[in-house]
Amino acid sequence: MPEHADDLDRLMSQTLDALRTAGGAGDGVDEVEHLRGEGGGLGGLIRVTARPGGLLESIEFDPRALRTDSVTLAEELVAAANAALEDLQAKVRQAAGDGLPSTEALMDRLREVQNTAVPRLAGFLGTLEQLRQQSSPRRSS
Repeated sequence: MPEHADDLDRLMSQTLDALRTAGGAGDGVDEVEHLRGEGGGLGGLIRVTARPGGLLESIEFDPRALRTDSVTLAEELVAAANAALEDLQAKVRQAAGDGLPSTEALMDRLREVQNTAVPRLAGFLGTLEQLRQQSSPRRSS
């Protein structure tokens, strides 16, 4: 492969690696599957556990909670479920943040790729233009 093509291939690989890092590219899914969020209501008489995907894993009622009127019970259940989901979101954000580079570091890396890519791409295009000019038939005057 010509030198410019190697450079272009390497730059594209570096850019894709940086984008994969930024987006996670599916990494970390297994790391958050074990996480659970916990929430409670009615002074601890209702306990809710949430799991990734915005799903509730369990709802537990202390028998004393069932003595409460249905409106209050429903309100407290909703509050406990929301608290469990918020707890889970915080844990997922923390787990994701632990394994990812900072946005600033990623931007620096992408700027580096950009600053290297533009001159190399210009050289690559210049070489292509020279080849095009050499291969085109010359007109006689």
